[in-house]
Amino acid sequence: MALRKHALKSTVASLTLMAILSMGLPVNAQLGDSLLKKGINNNDVKILQQHLKDLGYMDYNGTTTYYGYITENAVKDFQRANGLQVDGYFGPNTSKTLLSKVNNTSSSSSSNNNSSSLFTYTRVLKYGSRGSDVSSLQSALKNLGHYSSSIDGIYGPGTRDAVMSFQKSQGIGVDGYFGPNSYKHLENASSGNTTPSKPAPSEKPSNSGLLTYNRVLKYGSRGSDVSSLQSALSKLNYYSSSIDGIYGYGTRNAIMNFQRSAHISVDGYAGPNTIKYINKALNGELPNRGGSTGNNTSSSRDQLTQNIINEAKKYMGVPYVYGGSTTSGFDCTGYTQYVYRKFGISLSRSSRGQATDGTRVSRNNLQAGDLVIFEGTYRPGPSHAGIYLGNDMFINASSSKGVSIASLNSSYWKSHYAYGRRVY
Repeated sequence: MALRKHALKSTVASLTLMAILSMGLPVNAQLGDSLLKKGINNNDVKILQQHLKDLGYMDYNGTTTYYGYITENAVKDFQRANGLQVDGYFGPNTSKTLLSKVNNTSSSSSSNNNSSSLFTYTRVLKYGSRGSDVSSLQSALKNLGHYSSSIDGIYGPGTRDAVMSFQKSQGIGVDGYFGPNSYKHLENASSGNTTPSKPAPSEKPSNSGLLTYNRVLKYGSRGSDVSSLQSALSKLNYYSSSIDGIYGYGTRNAIMNFQRSAHISVDGYAGPNTIKYINKALNGELPNRGGSTGNNTSSSRDQLTQNIINEAKKYMGVPYVYGGSTTSGFDCTGYTQYVYRKFGISLSRSSRGQATDGTRVSRNNLQAGDLVIFEGTYRPGPSHAGIYLGNDMFINASSSKGVSIASLNSSYWKSHYAYGRRVY
């Protein structure tokens, strides 16, 4: 009897397997066949990460199969740089554009390999890269007089400075990354054509004062293009600090003030759309709403901060609802996202996401209007967020009291406080 039952089970299992196979299983699915987003864990994510690393949008040691906030932010940078909807989702449009970029790079590499003795271009080289292609780059830069250190295959400070020196000599974007455009110019220079690139007929010459878009500029970016951006913002009365080529707090705040006054998405990134509007303003096609002095910029921020706080307090007493993001009920990040969005400030939806939005600030440097992040309230890592009101007080949607005001000095919140994030 036992043997019969075993035979019956085997038959059923075989028939089930045959039925599944007859329906067809996805074999060798291609990247882009399915939507990828934060939280997904599969091999397609690993391929996506490698492409993003090769194109210079992801700076992370190795690749994984997990689509976390680092991958999401890299996808957002790619979307922003290519004029796509910035949502952090790797869907059909983003996939099509990414694969086009990857294929163009590959075909360019193949063509270059056949027509030049210069090393084959296969990936974006940047600080921290290692390999024989880095050694070849160092050798080529040495031959052109831009590099004088040892050929060690390590893309360190010396190699980065040499690449920036070369980029500057060619009149191209100075960012220290060795990508397809730098490769093309290095190939020309190595073959004896050392004439710096000239603007295409449709571009304005550099002395027009207009900006040329080469890459997304964001907090931490450095280079002559950042200096040009600062100069443009200074002319429009949005920036009053030194023109130092460093995209720091002042530059970021100036961009956000400009974006706000131009009624475009306020994210602190100088992408293609923002550059387009800055050029319109420089041409007189937009009203100049910038302040005439740094004090006016400061007062503009103070007014925005007060408006945010007033808006946040409107919802006092709204109950806590897990997953809630409306005035019927909020969870912590649904509440902060809802309030900031009223003023054109985009935040991530999750506490882990909001913990990376904007720029990090210590407790001693908190300003009213900053986002405050808490860790370990119900899970390890970032798990709660609120809006800082000043004087060690913040407003938040807590699970016990709903939208309410609390003190950072209370024993509970003090033990879980992590840091602040400046998001405007």
